[in-house]
Amino acid sequence: MSRLLLARFFELFLKGLYETLAGKVIDGILLVATLIYWLTSGRANEHLWENVLPWVAVCGVIVVWHTIRTGVTLTRQISTARPIQERELSVLQPSGRYATVIIEHTPPAHYRLTIIGISALICGCAIAATGLVWRRGTASAVPVVTRPPSVPDEEAFLVALEYRMLSVPNYGTGYWVLSQRRSGCVFSPVHLALFLRITNLQSHPAMLSSYSVISGHEEMPRLSLRTGRLFWLFPKGRLLTQIPGETVQFPITKADGSMMRASLEDADTAHALPIVRANSLDLLLGDRYLEPSQTVRGWIFVQRPSEGAVVDTAVKLTEITGHSHTYQVLKVNDSPTADILPREMTSDTSVDLSGCALGR
Repeated sequence: MSRLLLARFFELFLKGLYETLAGKVIDGILLVATLIYWLTSGRANEHLWENVLPWVAVCGVIVVWHTIRTGVTLTRQISTARPIQERELSVLQPSGRYATVIIEHTPPAHYRLTIIGISALICGCAIAATGLVWRRGTASAVPVVTRPPSVPDEEAFLVALEYRMLSVPNYGTGYWVLSQRRSGCVFSPVHLALFLRITNLQSHPAMLSSYSVISGHEEMPRLSLRTGRLFWLFPKGRLLTQIPGETVQFPITKADGSMMRASLEDADTAHALPIVRANSLDLLLGDRYLEPSQTVRGWIFVQRPSEGAVVDTAVKLTEITGHSHTYQVLKVNDSPTADILPREMTSDTSVDLSGCALGR
């Protein structure tokens, strides 16, 4: 009897979907409203589960509504049915009339509980399907990234100076960075070159979004090798003292480092010596994470912000999370005689770049 009741329930459910014009209109309005929401909310450009969610939700609402409606209708039909009915058969009697049979209708046992159970099962499946799609949609969405707490400077990074090359005021170090501008190619003099060692002391990977060198309270303009090339320019009339392809190893810095006095006016751009290999921190730190305890070593090339002397040099590191840390540049305590770490620059054959201007 329960199987017949189940079949009767689904037969009435399917008929009830589009039995009346009002049902068709209501279901049509729900689908059209879902389509408008789907198009105006930008769901079409989202992931699969965000795309499917509004359609599953509206289908769930339709299924729940018609399930409840079917259960109420079927319960009413069974409870109001006459216990004894006379049904006409297709068999003719000698009198010429169709034969009839008396059918006694007995309501199925516990039919009310059975209909409630069937309705609850269908509604539960529709709600569970909608909830599952909603969970998958929210799981595939972009997670909200919370900003981690800042740590003290001494616990974030270790910054140490291995070599420093500094020019006296109104002079350069002899190194220049060539960049392309609207007016053409321009050489920018390097006033200060630092070879730094940076170690991540944190327990999680860290990415730097920027770094800068500060003298006193002024930030020194940094010359990036991402957009420029490093050159050595000899004074005009002086013979080249560096062999093309030669690699120069810079020692551990002593005291204040090497003081350079290269003239900025008579630099010979006709015999520019390109530096083809020099580990730049721009290239070593760009778009990469420093794992815990990982160290990078490389060059920073900067200019003076003014004509004054460079004093109290500090390095400011800014993480991609927005946290900033400032460190005084202190030289490493490594022994110069036992040093085995490379701090090299390798040159190539000189080129004529006399068409490029000299900047200050």
